[in-house]
Amino acid sequence: MYEHITYAVDGGVATLTLDRPDVYNAFTEAMIEELNDALGRTRRDDAVYALVLTGEGDGFCTGADVSTMPDWSAQSKAEYGAFLEKVQDVVRQLRSLGKPSVAAVNGPAIGAGCHFALACDVRYVAPDAYFTEGTVTVGLVPSDGGAWLLPKLIGESKAREYLLTGEKITPEDAEDL
Repeated sequence: MYEHITYAVDGGVATLTLDRPDVYNAFTEAMIEELNDALGRTRRDDAVYALVLTGEGDGFCTGADVSTMPDWSAQSKAEYGAFLEKVQDVVRQLRSLGKPSVAAVNGPAIGAGCHFALACDVRYVAPDAYFTEGTVTVGLVPSDGGAWLLPKLIGESKAREYLLTGEKITPEDAEDL
């Protein structure tokens, strides 16, 4: 049914797997559209009572696949805004799902990928996985929910440190926080 994700339901639990392991599940616009569709399916399906979000292979989600993005300078502000809105819709849908959601973070969760994990109710993190606001290291702001979610989860002062530096949050750091 989907090209860039897999969606399976077993015993009332929907598992949504980002399926571009060759690029650590970096997303394209098509993948974001599929994610939004699958999250809507999950919300509407009364037989589903919980969601697990994970990534195929060694990565959870490393944010946007910049190699597939159009030249935004050639796009209108409305076109660029529409793309950002779709990414932010993933976070909004996870936050308002109405069913428990679990992020099974099996590898790097970077930028919007980090925000997808933060938007879930619970996060389980593999020993070699990490979270980071990698966008700040390239001069961008965490505009997909991270600047709002992270302070709620770990406190404002510590969140500012991570949001401003892009420093990695290791599984040990996450547990301490």
